[in-house]
Amino acid sequence: EQFIITNVEFYPQGRLQIFNRWGIKVFETTKYDNSWTGKENGKQLPNGVYYYVFELNEPRVELEKISGQISILR
Repeated sequence: EQFIITNVEFYPQGRLQIFNRWGIKVFETTKYDNSWTGKENGKQLPNGVYYYVFELNEPRVELEKISGQISILR
């Protein structure tokens, strides 16, 4: 399974950050392409709630960041 952001292809410079419940960054990438599978450094993250921030990095749009939560259940 993957973390999918709809229409991500319209934001080729998009930056995705994923944080655990303690605010520790567990994943970060630029040019996100819907490929995150719930892993940190190749290891599966434990079940739980994580938080994401997706920076659009697109000067033509009003909304600069999208954020929310992700639940990992295996």
